[in-house]
Amino acid sequence: MDSKKIQNRCAVCNESENLKICSSCEEVSYCSAEHQKKHWKVHKSNCKAYKISTNEKLGRFIEASRGIRAGTVILTENPLVIGPDWSYDLFTTNSTFNCVGCFEPIRMLTHRCPSCKWPCCKHDCIGLNNPKLHDIECSFLKSGLGVQCDSDYSAIRDYFRTDVLFAMKCLLLKIRHPKKFEQLIQLEGHVEDRKDTLNFVESSKQIDYLERNFLKPTKDDAEKLDKLSLPLKDRETLQKIYGIIETNAVYLTANNEVAGLYAIGCIVEHSCVPNCHFLFDKRNGFKLTVRAARDIKKGEHIATCYSNIMWGTLMRQQQLRNMKYFTCSCARCSDPTELGSHLSSLRCIGLDGVECNGIQVPMNPLYGELSEWACEKCPARINGEEIADLLVKMTDEVDHTMEREATVPAIETLMDKLSMFLHPNHYHMFTLKHTLIQLYGNHRDYAIETIDEKFLKRKLHFCDDLLQIVMLLDPYNIRLAIYTAVILYEKFNAIVEMHRRQLNNIPQTIMDAIKCLERAEMILINELDTVHGKQLNRKICEALGQFRSMRK
Repeated sequence: MDSKKIQNRCAVCNESENLKICSSCEEVSYCSAEHQKKHWKVHKSNCKAYKISTNEKLGRFIEASRGIRAGTVILTENPLVIGPDWSYDLFTTNSTFNCVGCFEPIRMLTHRCPSCKWPCCKHDCIGLNNPKLHDIECSFLKSGLGVQCDSDYSAIRDYFRTDVLFAMKCLLLKIRHPKKFEQLIQLEGHVEDRKDTLNFVESSKQIDYLERNFLKPTKDDAEKLDKLSLPLKDRETLQKIYGIIETNAVYLTANNEVAGLYAIGCIVEHSCVPNCHFLFDKRNGFKLTVRAARDIKKGEHIATCYSNIMWGTLMRQQQLRNMKYFTCSCARCSDPTELGSHLSSLRCIGLDGVECNGIQVPMNPLYGELSEWACEKCPARINGEEIADLLVKMTDEVDHTMEREATVPAIETLMDKLSMFLHPNHYHMFTLKHTLIQLYGNHRDYAIETIDEKFLKRKLHFCDDLLQIVMLLDPYNIRLAIYTAVILYEKFNAIVEMHRRQLNNIPQTIMDAIKCLERAEMILINELDTVHGKQLNRKICEALGQFRSMRK
C-alpha cells in the first residue's frame, strides 16, 4: 500500500496535543481548525482518495486515486433526494400507509399533514417541515384533486400512493433545486433498454396517476404552486427519472422503506465481491459515508453490491439484468463454484439410474439460463432452463415453509427433501440451516437447557458450516454482518451448553465461546443504527459482560 500512516502530530506545528484527524482522508492530524485551513493547499491533492473515471463498458465509475487502508473514509455525501420505496402492487392486501414526512409505516389514518392533508405518523412529525423531506412536495400535493370519497377505503388507498412520491420529489428538484436536478439527470437511466419492459409499463401507470391527479390540475391553476407549474411534456422526463431510480437508487433502511439517490455514491459500480461499506446516517439526513472494507490499491475500482449477496449466480444475474440492465462478470459470477462456496451447486443424480453423487455446476455461469450444467464426475448434463424452473419451484416451497410453517419438523423435512438435489452449501440450504440454528435452543419446544443432545451437536455443526460459507462470500463483513453475528452468537450458546452438560469429545473451549462473542461484537460495528443490529449487539454485550465478570 502507498497510503501514509496517520500522523500523531499536527502537520503544521508538530504539536501532539488536542489533535483532530482530517475527516476526509483520516491520515493527517491538526491541532486546530486554523492549522488545517493553512495546510489545505498542500494537503488537498493527496486528501481525496478517489477520482471519477469513464470507459465504454462501465460509463462513469470511481477508482482509488491512491492506496487506501481498510477503514478509511473514501467519501461522504448528502443525498440529492430521499423518499419512500417506489414499488407498488395495486392488488396488495397490505393496509399499511407510509408517513409522508418520515416514511415510517402507519396503519391508521389518524393524522394528516396540516397543509396537503396526506397521511402522517403524528401532527408534529419531524419530516413535515423539513426542506429536504416533505417540504419539497407539500405544496404540489396540496394542488392535487384530493380523495373523491373520504368514506371509500379503496379510493383513499388509490389516492394516497406513496410509491409515486420518490419520482415526484425527483421531478420537483427541477424547480426547487435546479443544480441538484442537473446532477440527478446525469445518472444512468437506461432509457432505451427500459422500453417494452414490465418496468416501463408499471412506471407508465404511475405517471398516468401523477398526470391525472397533479400535473394537469397544477397546470390549470399554477397559482397553487407559487406560480410554478410542471408542463405535461415532463412525462418523458419522468420516464427517464424512473429509469434513474431503478438503476441507481439505494435502500437506506433495513426494511427497504426509504431509498435515496446520490450524485457520486450512485456511480460506485457493482461487484458481487464488494470492497467498501455504504453507511447511512439517519440522524444527519441520511448522509452517505463510503468506507473501505479492506485495503484498496491505487487504480482499483471502488465497488459495492447492488444485489442480494446470499442469492445464487443465476438469481443475481436475473435481477441485475431486469433492474439494472447489465450482466455482472465479477470474480464470483465468473466462477462456476462461486469462489468455492458452491452456493448454487447441485447434487448429480446420475444417468440411467446409476447413482453418481457428483456436483453439478454451470459450464458458463455468465450465460445464465443458456448455460448447460455439468457434473464433475459423470457425463450428465442439464439444460439451464430446466435448472431455472427447478429453482423457482424450490424457492416457492422454501418461502412457503418459512412464512407459514417455520417449525423445526417442517424445516428439517424440507431440508431432507432438498438435500437430494442441492449441494449442502446451496443458498436454499443455507437459509434453512440459518433458521434452524436459531430455533435449536430458542424455540419453546427446543429450549437450550432441555434440547436433545443430537440437536445441540447439529446446531454447532451447522454454525461451523455457515461460518465457512460467509467467510468465502463476505470476508470483510460488508453485507452479511448480521447473518454472521447471529451464527457466532448461536455457536457461543451451543458451546456453553455443551460444557455445562460436560459432554465428551468437545474440541471447543469456553475461551472459544467468548471469542465468538468478541468477534460478533466487532462485526456489528457498522450495524448499530439498525433495529436488528442494536438488538443483537445488546444480547452479545450482556453475555460478554456476564463472562467477563465471572473471570474477575
